[in-house]
Amino acid sequence: IIVVTAGTMFYICQSEKQSLLFAVAVLFAGICASYYFADSLSKQTSRLTLVAGNILLFDTMTEGVALHELIYDDKGKAVNYRIIDVNPAFEKQTGISPKIAKGKLATELYGTESAPYLALWASVAETGNPHHSEVFFGPLNRFLSIACCSPRKGWFATVFTDVTDKKKFEEQLIQSEEKFRAMVETTSDWIWEIDKNLICTYASPKIKKLLGYAPEEVVGKTPINFMLLEEAEKLGLVIKKIFNAREPFSNIELRFRHKNGRIVIIETSGAPVYDKNGTFMGYRGIDHDITERK
Repeated sequence: IIVVTAGTMFYICQSEKQSLLFAVAVLFAGICASYYFADSLSKQTSRLTLVAGNILLFDTMTEGVALHELIYDDKGKAVNYRIIDVNPAFEKQTGISPKIAKGKLATELYGTESAPYLALWASVAETGNPHHSEVFFGPLNRFLSIACCSPRKGWFATVFTDVTDKKKFEEQLIQSEEKFRAMVETTSDWIWEIDKNLICTYASPKIKKLLGYAPEEVVGKTPINFMLLEEAEKLGLVIKKIFNAREPFSNIELRFRHKNGRIVIIETSGAPVYDKNGTFMGYRGIDHDITERK
């Protein structure tokens, strides 16, 4: 069989199964790549390994790949699916040996009463419309990112990666953010963030009590807008020195103008913020009202 795609000619050996597997490769590279990779079709197809005389396996892929055939009852309803073939990475992603997986019904392989996500995969196999989603795959107790496409009616291929660690990290991050938010919203101090241009990018709710402004009235503006004029001039010199050194600072006293006109004396502390690449992004800090001390 000769197949031409993206200007490149491929020779596929002998069996129908090989042809289907190659079709999966082309579909995955051409259709499902939009879900899974940023590379071009030509780059994707160039990564595929065609093994003459043997079943085509995606030996160079770190993602697990599995080819399936739907099983229908006598009324034409999809009731199961059979795992026709898998690539070597299938075992790394699932913990199941290819020798055990090949030829098994899904219910048999995964030990379930019904085939996992049967309705979803059957829809892909019968309509030809590809699908991508991140799902919790109960039988394996893992989160998987799965791209699915169909090489022909009644068949479907899944290309997947174990994203359990990523999901756990995201959950931990959410929990950390919730704890931080709870702390920020209950503290009596004003938590703030400014970018490298001195524009406020975050203001905790406590600024309302401190200066009379809602957070949305402050975000997008520079703190200098809320200071006494002479204080703003003084701060300009201090900030220039601090920003140039990019060092933490603490207990700097500043005088702000409350929304009602009264003067509020604030003690401010902060530290530089960097992104994951080490690029300076601005400062994050905390302000405390010390007016009653003065």
